[in-house]
Amino acid sequence: MNKTIKTISILILALLTWCNTLLAADFGAIDFEILEGEVKTIEANNIERLAVGDGKLVQVQLLDNGHILLIGQAAGSTSLRTWKKNGTEQSYRIIVKSKSIHEDIQMRPTINMKVRIIEFRESSLKQIGINWDKNTAGPSFFVAKDFISTPSSSVVQNIAGDSLNMVGSSQTPLFLGSTIALSSTISFMQTIGHATTLAEPMLSCLSGQDASFLAGGQVPFSSVDTNGQAFINFKDYGIKLNIQPVADRHKRISTRISTEVSQIDGSVSVNGVPGFITRSTNTHMNVLDGQTIVISGLMQNNTREDIDYIPGLANLPIIGEMFKHKNFSEEKTQLVIFVTPTIMTPESLDQYQQREETQTQEELQKWHSMLDSGMAEISINTRG
Repeated sequence: MNKTIKTISILILALLTWCNTLLAADFGAIDFEILEGEVKTIEANNIERLAVGDGKLVQVQLLDNGHILLIGQAAGSTSLRTWKKNGTEQSYRIIVKSKSIHEDIQMRPTINMKVRIIEFRESSLKQIGINWDKNTAGPSFFVAKDFISTPSSSVVQNIAGDSLNMVGSSQTPLFLGSTIALSSTISFMQTIGHATTLAEPMLSCLSGQDASFLAGGQVPFSSVDTNGQAFINFKDYGIKLNIQPVADRHKRISTRISTEVSQIDGSVSVNGVPGFITRSTNTHMNVLDGQTIVISGLMQNNTREDIDYIPGLANLPIIGEMFKHKNFSEEKTQLVIFVTPTIMTPESLDQYQQREETQTQEELQKWHSMLDSGMAEISINTRG
């Protein structure tokens, strides 16, 4: 009996001594971090042998110079223990981090998209030389280039031989370059009342995400669910834009643009709910940082009736129509959408603001030079 108690006491004492040794080693452990697939070394000397807890997380190899080579295999943590020739031990806690976590913390660039929605008189566009394809069934797309104006006409400078077939247009030219002269021409047309800016939003999103814009309204209509309960839905109408830009490290922007133009059709109605006339198209274009994409071909006919009459006499029965004069006028307008994507980073924010100020000054200088040289003497004769 005494021998049994003595044996148990010796075993307990040995176990406590061994546990204290392990605890002392763990308290002195050195943390070492490594990524999946990364190769690192631990500088050490006179290492005789080593042991790793989980070889699936990290691959360990003892080099000839006494250093320890580590290769991260999978995310997790394990222990590494080394023994030197003089009997000294050292413990390490190896922490292997996921590579995806390291990649996710890298911020994607933000892309700002300056959008201008402008309505032009079609006759004015033709007289200053802007005449898009008449066969366009819906919106067409191209990248803006400088306008060249002369006292007799104004044309769009085309790159000879360069053309690009896009959705909705059989011959849609591709124009590249600065938009300073384009802005000058638009400003001039707005000044004389032949162009109206309908909206000028600034959209922003991360590279690879999408941004949406709606310039219009909603029409309510009632519906009935399967239980016979009535509820109200809303239908959007107007100009809808959905833009999805993706930027690469060379500041090239791959842009997907979906556009839809819809308006209420009063000639069609079901249970008091009007119909809609809708035109839509999709395109995918590659542009450089700061270039402008132009969406054109959104036509609309406006009919106006003007009545001139002599007060009092025009209200007489039967003969009152003799003292009235009716004038019907039809005006065609074209909606043009300009989209200018710009890559924004914390470093480029100041550069963007400086570029905006520089372009404004250059635009004013170019416009003044056009006025001084007589290039802006454009005669526009329209009715209505």
